[in-house]
Amino acid sequence: MENPNSLEKQTAEILKPEIDSEGFEFAEKGTESSFAKATEDMSEKISKDNLALSTDQATIGAPGIDSKDSPLHQSVEAILESDLEELYFQMNKQEQKVFKEKGEQTAKQIIELVTSAKATFDKVFKLIKNWLKIIPGVNKFFIEQDAKIKADKILQIK
Repeated sequence: MENPNSLEKQTAEILKPEIDSEGFEFAEKGTESSFAKATEDMSEKISKDNLALSTDQATIGAPGIDSKDSPLHQSVEAILESDLEELYFQMNKQEQKVFKEKGEQTAKQIIELVTSAKATFDKVFKLIKNWLKIIPGVNKFFIEQDAKIKADKILQIK
């Protein structure tokens, strides 16, 4: 017959918590409850890892598309603002603010078109024309001509 102490040791060994290489603790070896616990622990770990990964991706963003430091962004903004300095400084502060915000929005939309290869002359021209219409007291023909010139330059970048 077996020693009762050795039976207790075997039982204690079976019921002793086990920690695997990932740091998950199992309540009992070889039981369904340990499997359920391990599955739950792994699900939590995966959820935390995915949350951390999505947070990192959100802060990084798409490289080169939306960053104001990208060469494409700088080129588009340089083209859009060329020959408009005098008109810009003739506007009051409120008009300047609206013009600048709309210009940044227009630049972003143009960059999205160019990077998605959906940029056509008409789309870029309309975006620029709508932005230039904000300028108070400017001739309609000037707006058309300037929008055409800027659209051509932007599409040459493409």
